[in-house]
Amino acid sequence: MNMNKQSQIETLQNVFHAITEQLQSLDTSAQYGMTCIELTILDLVANQPEVIIKDIGEQLNVAGSTLTSAIDRLEKRDFLRRTLTPRDRRSYGLELTAKGKTVLAEHHLAEIQTWEKILDALDDEAERLTFLQLLKKIAARL
Repeated sequence: MNMNKQSQIETLQNVFHAITEQLQSLDTSAQYGMTCIELTILDLVANQPEVIIKDIGEQLNVAGSTLTSAIDRLEKRDFLRRTLTPRDRRSYGLELTAKGKTVLAEHHLAEIQTWEKILDALDDEAERLTFLQLLKKIAARL
């Protein structure tokens, strides 16, 4: 690895950690003691009302025991509940409780505020468009 690329990697690492640290302070999931997978499960349930547990496991590519544990924790804290589903009577569906909807709405609001802060850190519309194009390019190539 050449010295220039090594320096760029170190800069990226430092910047990424600084941004991550700032973003964690805005994250509402921490105040509810939620993990990333738990928050993702709530989001999937909200966006796919007919989803069954098996579908979530396939989408997240996690072990059944990991998924079951996360769902158990969410259910115990009254963020969601298992339901019988007419789609597949051998499987359970999931639905958000009122508390789960509130947590998810708060999280989405915090995300929007975070993205606004990131975009507002740039000088103008041209920088924002360039930034978004570069992020899309990175995401497509990872």
